[in-house]
Amino acid sequence: FDKNALVLGNKYKTAKEILDKIKNIFYYLPYYLRPGIRKWNDSEIVFDNGCRIMAEATTINSGISFTFHCILCDEFAHVAPNIVEKFYNQIFPTITAGAARFMITSTQNGFNLFYKLYTAAVNGENAYAPFKTDWYEVPEWNPEKEVFEPRTEEWHRTMAANTGGEEAFQKQFGTNFDI
Repeated sequence: FDKNALVLGNKYKTAKEILDKIKNIFYYLPYYLRPGIRKWNDSEIVFDNGCRIMAEATTINSGISFTFHCILCDEFAHVAPNIVEKFYNQIFPTITAGAARFMITSTQNGFNLFYKLYTAAVNGENAYAPFKTDWYEVPEWNPEKEVFEPRTEEWHRTMAANTGGEEAFQKQFGTNFDI
């Protein structure tokens, strides 16, 4: 009851896509687990139990003036470099004041704030819990068989060729910041 969640994307379309996935999950819940809905639009869901889920693009002012209990910041490494540190410094008091769970997800994109936070988490120097998923851990949908199948070395070679080589593949699918 009375919990607020915020979904942030490097672009509004990214945040909206995640909110749409949340709506699909809600749709498949058994009716007895679904709270009533007071508001249901592109950027916000408000339930009759006082909970709300909002979706926004990451800006300098995202999340200000609300109390959030859970924040998901997607594609954090791709937030505009001129605002990412300002945004993080603005949102951090909101996170700590409400003891919010702050989750950062992203593909790598150079040596930026995401790199600093992730590296510090790996080294045990901050409170974040690092987690990474390599390309071979993500199953690929086979529409002919209608099943998910493991990605193989053959898939890797094909994708590397399609993206312009191994370095380009690693930038899109890899988890190494050095590329």
